[in-house]
Amino acid sequence: MAIKEEDLYIAETNTSKRVFITRFEGYDVIEWIPGPDVEQKPTAVCVVLPADLPRVGKVELMIRMKSRRAVDEMIAALQKHRDGVWPP
Repeated sequence: MAIKEEDLYIAETNTSKRVFITRFEGYDVIEWIPGPDVEQKPTAVCVVLPADLPRVGKVELMIRMKSRRAVDEMIAALQKHRDGVWPP
């Protein structure tokens, strides 16, 4: 599913930074191995967000978390905002 131009917009956030917002074509969570040697030990957890952006084409945006603490913080943030949107 290609993302249409009208699906893209800039939003102002409470951080006073402009944010580019679009829909993604699903997501994947993977273990990151730095380099082509698949025998190496993974060094991070990544959330991969594939998208087909106008004027850019197909891309994969990645959020790479390099510690257990970073993953735990991401999970806690998702749970907090989940509960804000859909109260338990």
